[in-house]
Amino acid sequence: MAIDWNAWRPRLLYSAFFAAAFVFALRQTLPVEAAKERLILEAARQGWQVTAGDAGPAGMLGLSLKDVVLKDREGLSVRMDQLDVTVPLGGLLAGKKRVALEARLYDGLVHTTLEPWTGPRTVAFRAEHVDLGQALPLRKAAGADLEGVLTGQGRFTLPADEKGKPAGELDLTVKGAGLAAGKLALGPMGALTVPRTGFGDLVATAKLDAGKGTFEKLSATGGDVELRADGLAFTVQQKLEYAPLFGKATVKASDAFLQKPEVKSVKPLLDAALGGAGPAGWSLQITGSLGHPQVGRGAAGGGPALPGAPAPIRPVPGRP
Repeated sequence: MAIDWNAWRPRLLYSAFFAAAFVFALRQTLPVEAAKERLILEAARQGWQVTAGDAGPAGMLGLSLKDVVLKDREGLSVRMDQLDVTVPLGGLLAGKKRVALEARLYDGLVHTTLEPWTGPRTVAFRAEHVDLGQALPLRKAAGADLEGVLTGQGRFTLPADEKGKPAGELDLTVKGAGLAAGKLALGPMGALTVPRTGFGDLVATAKLDAGKGTFEKLSATGGDVELRADGLAFTVQQKLEYAPLFGKATVKASDAFLQKPEVKSVKPLLDAALGGAGPAGWSLQITGSLGHPQVGRGAAGGGPALPGAPAPIRPVPGRP
């Protein structure tokens, strides 16, 4: 049976027009202030304090906020130029309860989708061109001024209750990774001023299973110092900053970097703390937590740290 398109075409066009008009009217009549207050209330229930400037509609069905500040119970603050919270209309019509968040911060973009309802939840994110040098919360957590531009993605499944274990995977790249000029604390040996240290391009891939995260790859090449981790893993806790971290790493500095006067003056102290560097560089033992790693000598760098040996190296915030 042939379809009479001359008869159906006007009906389809009118249907599309009315659907578009309905969605447009819904978007324009969204009570943005009421939606903003509801969003702030829901964030407070999750332990976040939210302040925002102007509010307006976003997407087909959503809310856009300007000059957003998120602050947790411990005072950690994240600033965003813009935050869009939308409900994908296609997914909503298909019965999928999903919320999309798009944040513009640190000269980059972070897009996240999540399922905020009960039961196991899936969270996926994608980061594009995020300048780590502007990320003050990350600087506070790491204890050092970081450099580099972050791009990557991840997907995680969160359990429905506290007894469950999260799972997922992560794939990140940092172009021009490095540490700005600052200080390294060597325990009883005091703090040493070191120059800017570039790591080149850093690549990290990790998997999360049964509450344990394992870095399948963590390496940095092309900079003043090259890094390669081996068996680096962490145990998931409610605050990832304090998740226990353990594993080994090899760090090798370029000859040009070692010949800098400011590096030559501190190298003997680094050798004393970490053991002499072999052909492959310093072999290190990584401990501490994900947000506060500690570095000590590894087996290839003179064996495990002995009683009375200098304390592990930890970055200290601040510029010379």
